[in-house]
Amino acid sequence: MNQDILHLIKEGQYLIAIKRYREVFQVGFSEAEKAVFDIRKDISYLTQAGRHASDSNYDFPTLCARIKDFLNDGNKLRAVKCYQDNCNADFTEALKAVQAIQKNKLR
Repeated sequence: MNQDILHLIKEGQYLIAIKRYREVFQVGFSEAEKAVFDIRKDISYLTQAGRHASDSNYDFPTLCARIKDFLNDGNKLRAVKCYQDNCNADFTEALKAVQAIQKNKLR
């Protein structure tokens, strides 16, 4: 992730972060806005869990809870990406794991 965007989000400069996100990733306003607020939600979640925003080493129950949060928000792709990042899995493995978590086969 672009460090400028992360810094802007942490500072509460959301409109500037959205503008910068649009410039960096060449996307429209709606997509950039959603991404910035998803990132803000991630940072908030990690802070509440007592983790630094750059710490991606979740314990498995916490990882499953985070993935379920993404699924409840209707963001399956972000859930898969979260699993990939935390388990060093490829897309297919991560998708299967997220589907299992979604069916409550994994906890």
